[in-house]
Amino acid sequence: MRQLNSAHLAKLGWRVLNETDSLWTRVLRAKYCRGRCGFDDISMKTTDSHMWHVIAENIGVLRKGLGVAVGDGHGPLFRTHKWTRLEALIGLSTGQISPNELSFLVCDYWEEGRG
Repeated sequence: MRQLNSAHLAKLGWRVLNETDSLWTRVLRAKYCRGRCGFDDISMKTTDSHMWHVIAENIGVLRKGLGVAVGDGHGPLFRTHKWTRLEALIGLSTGQISPNELSFLVCDYWEEGRG
């Protein structure tokens, strides 16, 4: 039963992240996400509701089984997005990265015809 409950809560978390038009997700996003609401933005404070706590706790279930669809490359920041790891690419870097390069998107590294 615990795993089934975790799966249902993960589904609620998925809906919060993706169903931006439904009333209940707009309310939760406005109250708890404060502007951005992605995997890396969902956190909990002691003053948050019990429902938000369990959704935030079960986001890890989603993260374990997900990959990232880049699309046109204008979405996530290349170096600071956590992709499929628990750490962003910048944390794995062995050299210096310029502050300007931190704002690069995936499309900034794409070469037409080569990838």
